[in-house]
Amino acid sequence: MRGLALLLLTLLVQFSVGASLSTVTEEQLEHLVKQHTVVVAHYFLPWCSHCKRVMPEFLKASEDTPSKILFVEIDASSGSKFCTSFPTILIFTDGVSSSNVEYTGEMKAEAIVEFLTKFVSSGQLHRPGSDEEVDHILGQLSPEEVTVVGYFDPSESSERLAFEKVARKLRGSLVFVEVSYDSGKVTPSLEIRSKAGVFEYKGEFAFEPLHHEISKSMYPEVVEMTPALFDKYQRRKLPFVWLFLKSPSDLSEFTPVASQLHGNYSFVWVKGADYEPLMKQLGFKTFQLPQVAVENGDLHYVFKGELKANALKTWLEGVSSNKVSSDIRSEERSKSATVGGLTTLIGATALDQIFKGNILVLFYAPWCGYCQALMPVYKELAKVLESEGVRVAQMDATKNDLPVPRQFEVTGYPSIFYFKSRGQPVAFEGDRTLPGLLKFVNKNAGLSVSVPSKQADNTVEEEEEL
Repeated sequence: MRGLALLLLTLLVQFSVGASLSTVTEEQLEHLVKQHTVVVAHYFLPWCSHCKRVMPEFLKASEDTPSKILFVEIDASSGSKFCTSFPTILIFTDGVSSSNVEYTGEMKAEAIVEFLTKFVSSGQLHRPGSDEEVDHILGQLSPEEVTVVGYFDPSESSERLAFEKVARKLRGSLVFVEVSYDSGKVTPSLEIRSKAGVFEYKGEFAFEPLHHEISKSMYPEVVEMTPALFDKYQRRKLPFVWLFLKSPSDLSEFTPVASQLHGNYSFVWVKGADYEPLMKQLGFKTFQLPQVAVENGDLHYVFKGELKANALKTWLEGVSSNKVSSDIRSEERSKSATVGGLTTLIGATALDQIFKGNILVLFYAPWCGYCQALMPVYKELAKVLESEGVRVAQMDATKNDLPVPRQFEVTGYPSIFYFKSRGQPVAFEGDRTLPGLLKFVNKNAGLSVSVPSKQADNTVEEEEEL
C-alpha cells in the first residue's frame, strides 16, 4: 500500500508540473529523488511571511525552467533533516537525498532560473586532458566567474575525492576543473582564480577545510549591501559586520580586517545617513559616522572604542570567542510598569519575566494599524484576567530586543504568545476579539474565565509583516 501511494504521488507530480506545485513530505521526496535527475524543493513554514513571498517566485521559476527539473514544496512545520532556516531551496541530484545543494542566490524567479540553467548545463566538473583544454575552458568564462582548479595524480586519492565532493556541493555557483594528467604542477594543489587574481590554497585536502575556503570565494571580502543581496548573505549563515560609512572612501580602514576575517564574518557596508533606522535597531545611541556593529541572529554588538583596524580586529575576535557581551536594546526601566493588569515589558528584563511562565505577551509596533485596533481589546483582557493568576503583558518590539535565547519567532505585528512555566510557547491563532483571546488563554492556562456581559468584539484579522 505504501509503495502504491508513492507511485501515485510520482504520477500526480509528473502531471502537475507547469500547472501547480505539489507539497510533499521528506519521505516522499526520498522516492522522487530516485525517479528524477534534478529535484528542486522549497522548504517553507505556513506562517512565515518571507516564505509566502518566495512561493509565487518559486512557482514562476518552475514554469520558466526546463521540464526535466522537478519542483516541489515541503512544509517543514514538523522539522527537516536537511535544513533549519526557512525559506530554503535545496537541489537534489544523483538519486540520493543526501546529495543536495543549497540555492544561495536572490529569491526571485529570474535568479532561480538563471542558477538552475547553469547548474544543469555545467555538469559536476570539467576534466580536461591537456593544457590546451584547460586554456580553452578558462577562455570561455566571463571575468565575473570564479574558477577552482585542482591538480591531482591520475590515481584515485582521498584528496581528489574530497575535491570532487566539494565540486558537487557547490555545483552551479563556481566552475570546477580537475587536472589529473601530468601537468608539471605539484599534486595535490589547488588554485582559486577570479578577477582579483589567483589564490593558492595551502590548507588540508579534506572536505570541511576545502569547502570552507572555496565557499569564501563566492563572496567579496566587503560588499555594499542592497535589498537584492540580503537574502543571499543571510543564507551564508555568518554574522554580519555592518559598516556604517560616510562614503566608500572610508572603506580603506576596514579592508585589511575584512580580508583577515573573511571566513568568519560577512562584511557589508552602507551609507549610514540612509540607514539610521537600522542603526537604532542594532542599538546605536548616536549617529556619528563611521560606526560598526555585529549582527549575529538575535544578538548584536556595537563597537564603542576608537575605530582603528587593530582595535576592530581584536574586538571582532572577542565577539567570535564570546569574550564580548552582546548589547540589549531596551527602553528605560521607568517604562516597565503594570497598569490595569497590563504589564509593559522592556528588553532588559523581558527574559526574566517570561521565564517565570504563565504570561501572555503581545509583541507590537506603534505604527501598526492592526496593533492600534487590537489595543482596547487587549487592555480589556488584562483587566478580566488581573485576578486569575495569568499575567498579561505587552512589548514594543521596535524599541526592545526580543528575549534571547527563545523558542519563537515574531514575523509580523501584532504577534501574541502564551508562555507556560515549561514547554514551548504557544502562538495565538484565532479571532482577535475578547471571546477569542479568552478562549485561547483558558485552553492554555487551564482556566474557565467567562466573558463579561459588556465585551469588546472588534476583530483584527490581519497582521503587518516586519
